[in-house]
Amino acid sequence: NLKFFSDLDGDRLWIKYKNKILTPEKILYAILSSGKYKKVGISINFHKKISDKFSKIKFIFIPTGHTNFKKASLKYKLDFAMEPSFHYYFFKETKTESSILALFRILEFDEKFGLNELNKEEFLVKRLTIKKELNINQIIRDFKKENYKIKKFDGFYIYKKNKEFFTGIHIRKSKTEANTFRVFIESSNKNLLKLIENQIKINKNIKKITWMN
Repeated sequence: NLKFFSDLDGDRLWIKYKNKILTPEKILYAILSSGKYKKVGISINFHKKISDKFSKIKFIFIPTGHTNFKKASLKYKLDFAMEPSFHYYFFKETKTESSILALFRILEFDEKFGLNELNKEEFLVKRLTIKKELNINQIIRDFKKENYKIKKFDGFYIYKKNKEFFTGIHIRKSKTEANTFRVFIESSNKNLLKLIENQIKINKNIKKITWMN
């Protein structure tokens, strides 16, 4: 029931369980459940439920990219870090990237809890790639009208939170692909997640990221 595969240079690892790719959130959840890591670096486009679940861990948000993560490991003395692109940094064990260790952490989780336990954890997220120039200023103005707050970090993080729900949207312009934007949407409400996704998909030339991209 468990399969894994990597890219050509071996720095990314995907894990498939019962013919479904484990999402970045589920893999991160399994790795952190080991209890081995006290200081963890993540990009802002992970579901905030992760930091709520592991309140004893000190999380450091890091801008996207290998260089940023490796600099942060020295500055903050990180034990572990992960990007949702399936890059894993096992600083405590290897001082650098080591995607294969992610597999062993998954096997440890399976032995201790069973991988079916991961299916009980629901992380409401959508990751999109938009192949079109976006008017970021207009997007920000539109969300401000709906009382969303704006944080500038590795692009823009737009969020709204109250006692009933939480929703966040992260928009980042790609530094490697022209006129390409990465959009991350997270929420505590399925209907709201779908509503925002549909609003974004009004744009032409949009596609949902597949985990093999």
